[in-house]
Amino acid sequence: LKKAIGYIRVSTKQQADDDKYGIEIQRQAILNYADANGYYIADWKIDKYSGAKDDRPALNEILFNVKRIIKI
Repeated sequence: LKKAIGYIRVSTKQQADDDKYGIEIQRQAILNYADANGYYIADWKIDKYSGAKDDRPALNEILFNVKRIIKI
């Protein structure tokens, strides 16, 4: 299996708990995709920030520290 990082972003506390777009729904969608395409989710990163903000700590960690995160 190929290693991957699961990234989830929600804008508000309400969205985080939402049954349609919430954290667990996004996590399951990512796991379904990973299973169907030969990926293992080695790490999960979650941002609870608006998509309009440029500074999203979890996304920045993925983009700039990916080798350290999943220990390639």
